[in-house]
Amino acid sequence: MKFDLGKTQWNLFPWDAAEEIVKVLQFGAGKYSPWNWAEAEGFKYSRLFNSSMRHFIAWFWRNEDKDPETGISHLAHLGCNVMFLLHYVLNKDRFVTNDDRR
Repeated sequence: MKFDLGKTQWNLFPWDAAEEIVKVLQFGAGKYSPWNWAEAEGFKYSRLFNSSMRHFIAWFWRNEDKDPETGISHLAHLGCNVMFLLHYVLNKDRFVTNDDRR
């Protein structure tokens, strides 16, 4: 008998979508440096919001599936930005100056 109730069910995670986000991270690591988004104080929320909206608008309003610079889905870029924001929120004690929402 094994008691799994209440434990994280990783089998529910869409790994194909995660892989696309990792491709965005790999591109960024090559262009800048690995984990540059988490170094020092990281990025302001507004910077990630603006980037997210540019990718979302390109995908939704312009029907542009892939970012022209990276060749990776705009939605993967959007997901990456949201992941950064979530990481900052989950680690507020470390990223105390990032929240610049009005």
